Amino acid sequence: MFGATWVYATGNLNTFPEKLYLLSNGDIVQDYGGQRNNYRMDPYHRMDISVTWKGIESKNLNRVGTSASLMFIIDTIHT
Repeated sequence: MFGATWVYATGNLNTFPEKLYLLSNGDIVQDYGGQRNNYRMDPYHRMDISVTWKGIESKNLNRVGTSASLMFIIDTIHT
């Protein structure tokens, strides 16, 4: 059995601070100054694939039906 998933997302909008201030009590104040959502992240995409090989089922008198499978998973083959 073969499986594949393709994920794509447009770049999210973000607002990053323009300045940081360190106060005498150790607190950090962030100054955003500019407009909100003025930076767009890069688009995100990836492909994940998997392959599962199922073995032969065994039906012995001593065991109730058993089976074996082997699975290979490759995450994020393309970014």
